[in-house]
Amino acid sequence: MTRLNLLDLIDVQRAERFRAFVVHAEAMAGKTATARRLEVRVPDAVYVDLLDVFPNNPEWCARIDRFGLDDLSEYLLNLETPGQVIIVDHLDFLLNTWSRSKKRGFVQWVDEGLDGFTTTQKIFIFFIQSDPAITEYPLRRPNRLGHTRVFRLDDFYAL
Repeated sequence: MTRLNLLDLIDVQRAERFRAFVVHAEAMAGKTATARRLEVRVPDAVYVDLLDVFPNNPEWCARIDRFGLDDLSEYLLNLETPGQVIIVDHLDFLLNTWSRSKKRGFVQWVDEGLDGFTTTQKIFIFFIQSDPAITEYPLRRPNRLGHTRVFRLDDFYAL
């Protein structure tokens, strides 16, 4: 695959019905640095660090082993943000508590649940550690350029 420009991809996703996508890489590969640079470069982007958000909610901490996709979805979809682009980072600690089928449910939610016609107009970008349960799951709804919306970090030019 030819390297992509992440900023151009966001512009493409603005016109898509299914706008969310996943960027993955191994640990310490620069996902957070890229997410932070993206926040600076995209005027309507908001960075959400779940490692900062989660500890501030004692109820969530008390039930981390039962905090599932419905809880995550409710939080993210009800987030009041001025921007249209939501960059979600450090989801891994939560994904690591989920079974393979729950992780696949997350991918299905990214694929079909974040519908721009019925669910949200926002673009969610999830930065996660590579996990075969997520990265090998075939998304059924590519964007108009044929991208499946699950990308390796090194699929992109550096920001």
